[in-house]
Amino acid sequence: MNRHTPSGRWGLGLALSGFTIFVWGGLPLVLKIMLDSLDAFTMTWYRFIVAAALMAVIVYRQGHYPLVRRLRGGYVMVFLASVIGFSCAYVFYPQSLQYISPSAAQVVNQASLLFLLVGAMFIFHERLTVIQVLGLIMLIAGIVLFFNEQFSELWDWNSTMIPGILWVLGAALALSVYTLSQKQLLQILPTSVILLLIYLVGSILIFPFVRFDSLLLQDTRQMILLNF
Repeated sequence: MNRHTPSGRWGLGLALSGFTIFVWGGLPLVLKIMLDSLDAFTMTWYRFIVAAALMAVIVYRQGHYPLVRRLRGGYVMVFLASVIGFSCAYVFYPQSLQYISPSAAQVVNQASLLFLLVGAMFIFHERLTVIQVLGLIMLIAGIVLFFNEQFSELWDWNSTMIPGILWVLGAALALSVYTLSQKQLLQILPTSVILLLIYLVGSILIFPFVRFDSLLLQDTRQMILLNF
């Protein structure tokens, strides 16, 4: 199995990352509201099912369904790691919002960048540049400054913030596992096919924990937020 190598299209990658950050920034607020009526498993399952339906149309229009046969051998294990990481990240993050604020969750979730950096160094042998070191220092300093008034509470294991922070760190680690494994899967599959398979298999893994009774009780406003 060959290791993934960068395509050199850093401008496109930066633009896509920026758009993702913009969308991701508003997501915690919606999730926090939805937690009043839905649990994390049911929300995630619904999100996966809707996303799978959309991706199924896209993959069909692209004519990429035959490419699924490329997923074999060692890539199957990479795919399973990607599915588990993706599913855990999408369940753990909403769970954290039951204990900490959306802003705090977003700050702690930046640890995924650290996990991703370390993973890329060990798996893809990427070199740590001076700019990345400076960015890492700024990231750690930012997290410290954000929580500087809560340090006494963080050291108290009876604090209600501790479970929330642990859930976010778990989500950050899972998200980095997904990102690194997806980079490897891009060797054989386009993004649309990878996401379709992840949504389908992920929805199956989460299905036993879904509470359909609460999902059916959502009003119009809640369904709009959930679909957002």
